Amino acid sequence: MEAILITIGLFVRTIQLLLPGFSKIDVANIFIAIVAGLFLAGKAGAILAFPFGFALIIALFYKNKILPTITEGTLFLYAVVATYIAVRDIESFSALSSTYLILLLFLSLYVLVGFYLCVTKTKVPSFLQIILMVFFLSNAIYIAYQSSLVFLITDSSPLTHLLIGYFGLYFISHILYILALIPLPGKHQSFKDRMKEVRKHAQFLEKKYSDKDINIKNTLGLVAVIILAFSYNYFYNDWITSVVLLLIIGGYLAAPNNFKLLSK
Repeated sequence: MEAILITIGLFVRTIQLLLPGFSKIDVANIFIAIVAGLFLAGKAGAILAFPFGFALIIALFYKNKILPTITEGTLFLYAVVATYIAVRDIESFSALSSTYLILLLFLSLYVLVGFYLCVTKTKVPSFLQIILMVFFLSNAIYIAYQSSLVFLITDSSPLTHLLIGYFGLYFISHILYILALIPLPGKHQSFKDRMKEVRKHAQFLEKKYSDKDINIKNTLGLVAVIILAFSYNYFYNDWITSVVLLLIIGGYLAAPNNFKLLSK
């Protein structure tokens, strides 16, 4: 039943992604994704492998269409959420290991940079835009992974599996974006050709970065939502609801235009 619900969530987001302008090529791509999902499920001997195979193929075909424009407000928001989850996971690291301290240091620095970019009109150089996008993708993967684990452990409702399927495309496509930046050539590919692909992909990520400042009203609203979410967790000890509040309400304030695109 879980696999069916996750698959329904994936189908809904896939159709949303392709409309309007649904073409015969899109139909063919969906068919290929279904075949890949069935093949993977057969190989693994588990029906839960089907939605993964389906999402992987759709993400490969449409990864450039899946990633929305990332604003400086979004960078700040995801940095805050990732730092928040990392602090919550402090028990997972023995005696505050150096790895954990380095992680917190980078995340804290990222939060400060994100907030600074939100409240100033600083022009970010191209290479730094790419670095910030990689940080965003890494944070998004970390947040999605941790949240999914909590959802599956603490809540097995149908809505939970639908949401995991719906947002699964983002999780897989973000991983593909990062892998595409690794300069390792394929079996029949030269290093020079591989670097051309890496540069092309980096330029795409740069185009997805928006240095357009969010207005002061949305910035103050974003800070207020962060304080509200942290306060909710403090009083009710429910960090997953706090994260959902941050990502939905805060996400809208950080990049309202992206929410308009979700309906397309």
